[in-house]
Amino acid sequence: MKNLFAKLIALLLAVTILLGVVACSATENNPVIGKVGKVTITFSQYQSIYQQYAYYHMTGSLGDFDLNNYIKEQLIAYGVTLNRCYVEGIELTAEEEAELDKKVQEKLESSLSSIKVDESITDEQEIYEARLKQFKSNLRKNGTSFNKYMADMKQGLREDMLMEKLKDKVYAEITLADEEVKKYYDENIEKARETYSEKTEDYISKFYEAYSSYIQGDGMIPLFTPENLFSVKHVLVKFEKNVDDPKDGTLSEEAEELNEKTLELIKEGNSTTFAEFEEFVKENNDDPGMSNDAYIEHGYLMHEDLIGKYYDGFGYAAMKLFAGHDWEPTVKGEEDKDKDKEDTDNTADPTATPEATATPAVSPTPTPEPKTYDVEYYTLSDGTEIAAVRSKSGIHYIYIKDILEAGDVDFVDDPENEIWQNIHEFRLLELQQKHYEDRFNEWKAETKIKMKDDYIDQIASRVYGIKTN
Repeated sequence: MKNLFAKLIALLLAVTILLGVVACSATENNPVIGKVGKVTITFSQYQSIYQQYAYYHMTGSLGDFDLNNYIKEQLIAYGVTLNRCYVEGIELTAEEEAELDKKVQEKLESSLSSIKVDESITDEQEIYEARLKQFKSNLRKNGTSFNKYMADMKQGLREDMLMEKLKDKVYAEITLADEEVKKYYDENIEKARETYSEKTEDYISKFYEAYSSYIQGDGMIPLFTPENLFSVKHVLVKFEKNVDDPKDGTLSEEAEELNEKTLELIKEGNSTTFAEFEEFVKENNDDPGMSNDAYIEHGYLMHEDLIGKYYDGFGYAAMKLFAGHDWEPTVKGEEDKDKDKEDTDNTADPTATPEATATPAVSPTPTPEPKTYDVEYYTLSDGTEIAAVRSKSGIHYIYIKDILEAGDVDFVDDPENEIWQNIHEFRLLELQQKHYEDRFNEWKAETKIKMKDDYIDQIASRVYGIKTN
């Protein structure tokens, strides 16, 4: 529930601009569908949230998810929070107003940047003016004016800033004493040992999820690490298109150049060190993950039970680097394979987008690959081993980044300790989110909420084909 509400807060702030932009005054084509305190909710706001999920709804990816009720709850949460800003008299300072104006201009320029103009126009100011003219024309065709568009956009951004100030104000009401950090550690270390031990089903997958949140800056560091976990990085030389058989993959001229540069660095007799290859990986790669700060610093987490989370061949080659060239995956029985397929089919994320990288593919239940792949090995001047393998997406040059130390995290009860700081940060955030949730529920109970549920349900059913309860 805590994680769900935290996501709600983040999503609420993220969609505020969108809601504000479409929060035009009520008209015959944009009727009022609700009132939350002083905040008016219109049909166009419902429509805007629906459009974010329209594809998944129309393709049936949402299953039994109650989309209509979800949208209504989003609108109510938006109204309750914004209304509270008005109740508490939260306003922007002169400095924040200047920041708002800057955001408005930046958003406008972002909208204009995608508009194509005559190639004969080369002066930057003339390009801007031509794009702006076309943009205004597009708005008129859609039944609105540039001035109204800008006013609505500014209102949406203003609401976003007001709600952010409200959140900061509520969060500031909660602090965490230093002695609470060790207390939290002592109370949770045994649970972590059990959660990430063989006693728990899918314990490696659970650790993977917690560790991924940690390196992305979204979660607390796992207090216990299982054995045989390591991380890898790679250079991906991407094929022109994904292939069923890696042997059929072809490289573009640009990719061929990257492949040759990589081989030149790692060929026999090279003088390349681990540190030098690390820099090369960062600057020369077809995997966008290798430009992500989290993966640059930590790499992709790997374990024998995780190889099914990655593209074919990638985990296989990584495991051979870690466990030895003679290592081979365990082949599962038909029952296990059928169960894995069933689990994957039932839990696929409709919002996931495929990427031709080594980043995790959808596979909630870790499954060793029953196939084998051709792997070539290279050694850098300092002894670092590189494994080259072809997958359906390209050629991977993989190396071990770190071997994770198994056991309890290196916690020291000292505010200067990095682990102490991480626990303090996320324990405090957890308490603040819980406090905000409690306050929000109080505001909601105090706020007069009147949604035209029957009318909204009719729209959802007749216009969008959404099932309603």
